[in-house]
Amino acid sequence: MSTLTTVDRTTGFKYVLMLMGRNVYPAETIATEDVAGAVADLTTGLRPWLLAYLSNGSRDNGWYTARLVTTDEDGCYDTYLALADEDALWYWDEECLPLSRLTKQDTTARPPAECGRFQQVADAPRK
Repeated sequence: MSTLTTVDRTTGFKYVLMLMGRNVYPAETIATEDVAGAVADLTTGLRPWLLAYLSNGSRDNGWYTARLVTTDEDGCYDTYLALADEDALWYWDEECLPLSRLTKQDTTARPPAECGRFQQVADAPRK
């Protein structure tokens, strides 16, 4: 009788930044960074890492996603098995907030004026 056993080959964590919406391929990996710490802390730090990376360099406009992944002893990872992920719509030098992210409690949050249709929809009179 054979017994199926699973082996956890996780040896570390990595942040992975991917450009999702500007090319013909499903996703393009832009950057990776090895990170260490508790999963909760790394998950909390994922969005600040994403925005800091985008704001510190010349990036194309587009949809970016950052993922926290585990790595094995060979340094390999699978972004489809991410422990956490964060998305950003990046336009010029700032993040565009879709209207769905604006809440009634946050009356100061507004999409950047440079984000064209986001601002136009936000300022449109309601019927």
